[in-house]
Amino acid sequence: MNLRIMSFNLRYNNPDDGRYAWPDRINAVTALLTHHAPDVLCTQEGLHEMLETVSGAFPHYTRFGQGRMADGSDEHVAVFVNKNVLKVVNHGQFWLSPDPDVPGSRAWDTLFPRICTWCVVEGVHDAARLAVFNAHLDNRQERARVEGGRLLREMMPQVAVKEGVEPGAVVLCGDFNAYPDTPEVQSFCKPGEGEGKALVLSGCDDVDLGTYHGFRGVPSPAPIDYILNGEGVTVARREVDQQQYENTWPSDHFPVIADITVSR
Repeated sequence: MNLRIMSFNLRYNNPDDGRYAWPDRINAVTALLTHHAPDVLCTQEGLHEMLETVSGAFPHYTRFGQGRMADGSDEHVAVFVNKNVLKVVNHGQFWLSPDPDVPGSRAWDTLFPRICTWCVVEGVHDAARLAVFNAHLDNRQERARVEGGRLLREMMPQVAVKEGVEPGAVVLCGDFNAYPDTPEVQSFCKPGEGEGKALVLSGCDDVDLGTYHGFRGVPSPAPIDYILNGEGVTVARREVDQQQYENTWPSDHFPVIADITVSR
């Protein structure tokens, strides 16, 4: 099963962004998504009304994920799935805290709750299954990123096996708020001592272009947004799209795109 995956921090709708506030970027986001046509789109920072706009422009996507607060409000880490290509087997969400099933729970001195949205898909004409996870790690506390990453590495194979997916047939997308050489990012691809058979992913060092630019067009020294994959997934390419669309920046982050093949 061949798929295109995109991870894209939409930048929440902040009126203080002036000409880069969400209403002035909608056409650019629409053009970007039309150009790449991802089969699975993982977004970060989207507010409900923003995600409704994307869903309205692309009705062939099914969307999953609720806001990070206990009542389902605030920022989402939503997953969009092209229902013309993929069937959704199941989906869910957990919080990056010692109580992952408690909505709104937070830990490790994070200012806001942090979440992961997941879904399991299989091809409309292909029995191969893939578990997709989408997360936004904390922007302030290194410990929160480290502990959040540890929880993700524990939860991802558990969800995969429960949903009938091979443990290695997983993809993790997200904004990790950390460069590739940091412990929190490297832990996904090089588990530390004492972690036994912890989940090992690939792709931590495969992209050398910065993904954050703050609407300036000048990229950060290295990426903070990623698409990582398990051993059951082959990546033909990973790309950072640093272009403008409709003569503006679609977001303050550049999206990451990966073309993948999922083994049976």
